[in-house]
Amino acid sequence: MSRSGTHVIKEVLLISEIRKICRQVHPDLIISHTTKPNIYFNLVKGHCKSIAVVNGLGISFSEGNNTAKWVTRLYKFALRKNCKVVYQNKYDAKYLEELDVTSAVQSVIIPGSGVDTDKFYLEDRMLPTESLKLIYVGRLLRSKGVPLLVDAINKLEQLNISLTIVGEIDPQNPDSISQIDVQELEKNEKITYLGFRNDIADLMRGHHVLVFPSYYNEGLPRVILEAMATGLPCIVADINGTRDVIQHEVQGIITRPKNLDDLVAAIIRMRNLDREEYLSMQTAARQTAQTTYSLEKINQQYKILINESYNIS
Repeated sequence: MSRSGTHVIKEVLLISEIRKICRQVHPDLIISHTTKPNIYFNLVKGHCKSIAVVNGLGISFSEGNNTAKWVTRLYKFALRKNCKVVYQNKYDAKYLEELDVTSAVQSVIIPGSGVDTDKFYLEDRMLPTESLKLIYVGRLLRSKGVPLLVDAINKLEQLNISLTIVGEIDPQNPDSISQIDVQELEKNEKITYLGFRNDIADLMRGHHVLVFPSYYNEGLPRVILEAMATGLPCIVADINGTRDVIQHEVQGIITRPKNLDDLVAAIIRMRNLDREEYLSMQTAARQTAQTTYSLEKINQQYKILINESYNIS
């Protein structure tokens, strides 16, 4: 399944394959995630009960996106067929309810996909005294703030600050930065570009702060939960989802979306934290991840939801 594929014949064949699988398996309950599965499974599932998980509204509902009205119509048709619709933040739920896509009775808020706090754990690390090591993890999209972040690093070239960027370009996404942009990143002495990596937990433990200036229609970014579980304070933009996780000056710093001056000031603020302030943010981040967003906490909410949905007549 291609996340952004629009070739009509390929999409029709995909829907046909989904129908075939449903007929073979005869599922009691279908749980679908993200836009295409949420729509396609509900087109062909028949009388099977289903739960749709909206992992953020994504680029389809971005300002000025011409596909938004079509996705809205398809969502309105498809999501009405679900027992429940899970949202990762209350803002997405309210938005689709106001569009009459889903009803308040259907809506359930489960904050994120959870984080493995055993894999992403806090250990003693060097405090940001001589240098500040920032890390960004995510797709290399403009709306995730990658160009803005690069501009901020360039404005701080006189300070002892470094940035590691982990992630890939998304050639199928018109919002992706280009391969030429990546080549420019690799020339920047303050930036280390690693591309796609599987050792995110280890990489995070070698850095001081996660910086994630995304203004994309996020649900609740898993990378923020992973960073918090590892004890990294986070610099994030004030958008749906993130503002519910990060409290300003508690687990990190919140900036205005798309605001370069705010982002620069936040990085400088992190650079100037004293030992007690940094340790306080580190501890608060870890505790929040453990008490609210651990896999155990999130999975338990899904177990309850599945049991309740399956018993709905």
